[in-house]
Amino acid sequence: MSSQVASLTSFLKKSIKQKEVLTYQQKKFYKENERVININFQ
Repeated sequence: MSSQVASLTSFLKKSIKQKEVLTYQQKKFYKENERVININFQ
């Protein structure tokens, strides 16, 4: 039972990390797009 809990905990930690990485990449992507759009409209 305790090993199941441990593996579940590590799985959750991994998925949370992946989510953080994804949101970080999305934010970076949006920032790049905003910069490109601003350059294009000048």
